[in-house]
Amino acid sequence: MACSTNGVWKETGGVVTEKAPKVLFVGVDGLRGDGVPNVDTPNFDVVLGDSAWTFGASTQLAAKTVSGPGWTSMLTGVDADKHGIVDNGGWLSIERGYPTLIGRSHDVGLRTATAINWLPIQGFIVEPDTIDT
Repeated sequence: MACSTNGVWKETGGVVTEKAPKVLFVGVDGLRGDGVPNVDTPNFDVVLGDSAWTFGASTQLAAKTVSGPGWTSMLTGVDADKHGIVDNGGWLSIERGYPTLIGRSHDVGLRTATAINWLPIQGFIVEPDTIDT
């Protein structure tokens, strides 16, 4: 799931200001987006309330249905035949001509952060030195 908000409105001393827009990318390995609406997700519901989002995003079609090509496709926006990761491994063959969402965000001056359990995402897929916290 990718979620982009229009910002957070805040009133201080009678003056309404807008904070910078935020992007939250949530991915759960093995969870199809169409399964999420079938369960109670009150915290996600709050986040999604004033956001642009989708549960219908797909990953890739050119490689095995395993984590390496799937996560690389989700983060770069291109299929395995372009980014070069076709299995769980072969990280040195990643085509860096297709930057990740995190890399692009960092390159335009946005602050980036991750909370990742599968280390190859942060260790190989996401570009070095693009995660701020």
